[in-house]
Amino acid sequence: MADWHQTTRAVRHMLGALDARLEETVDLPDGRRLGYAEVGDSAGAPVLYFHGVPGSRLDFTSERYDEALRAAGVRFIAVDRPGFGLSDPKPGRGDADWPADVSALAGSLGLNRFAVLGYSRGGRHVLACAALIPERLTAAGVLSAVTSPDMPGFAGAWPRLVRMDRAFARRAPALWTRVTNSNIRRGKKNPAALLGPYKLVLRSPADRAALAANPREIARYGIEAARQSPEGWRMEATNVRDALDFDLDAVKMPVKIWHGTADTLVPIAHGRHLAARLASAELVELPDVGHLHTPERVAQIAAELTRTTPTQPSA
Repeated sequence: MADWHQTTRAVRHMLGALDARLEETVDLPDGRRLGYAEVGDSAGAPVLYFHGVPGSRLDFTSERYDEALRAAGVRFIAVDRPGFGLSDPKPGRGDADWPADVSALAGSLGLNRFAVLGYSRGGRHVLACAALIPERLTAAGVLSAVTSPDMPGFAGAWPRLVRMDRAFARRAPALWTRVTNSNIRRGKKNPAALLGPYKLVLRSPADRAALAANPREIARYGIEAARQSPEGWRMEATNVRDALDFDLDAVKMPVKIWHGTADTLVPIAHGRHLAARLASAELVELPDVGHLHTPERVAQIAAELTRTTPTQPSA
């Protein structure tokens, strides 16, 4: 079955069918379906990408990103977490459950080792992989990532609107779901209707310019996240303050951290704390960069991960 899957994927790449490459799925050992997209250079070094919240495999896989990643020689595999996009839900899951899904996907794609890149909330899932399956990773990187909840002042290290939305989702989940579904329906017809809250929390000039230039691309972060239901989104948004369910001190491999100094959604304090908290980390502060990222920047970061000297598997 794995050989058939790899052959089908190779044919799609040869045909250049981007839309088809954004709608891939694989069956997991427990019967769930895991969705993913594959863009860039099919013969390049693999990078598995973990999205933010709201977000999905479609975050950095539009035609613009496909072209930049192909030029950089990166095979970019963006994966939906359970309950997002194409991936079936997994009730009660935690961050520590993610590495098993990643390993199963990699096995189906014939990947023994690979780099991982996590954006925003997806950074936590990179750290879980670095802690629990380091022998599978060639490199680990996080971009604009949420740090561990032991950061002093973590609960308040967010825009007020974000804190209010999380409290709403936690205290009135049914009503939050109805409101979110209504917003998603409006956003499908008019992306500007969905981007109102984004404009209130993404206040850097770079982010404002990105919102104005690519409204449909950014609106689909939320639209695809809630493709089945916004429950996965709600769960990850409300549990971000919970204690980690894996041992952060078990992360021994180097982790590269990129964070914009003008990020108003996940402020630079997150990146600085994470760099200090990990056993081996390198922080790259991106001057005047906000929370949103251009195709060129994503491709450059992904390519840098593929050029990292692979860590050696544990004995």
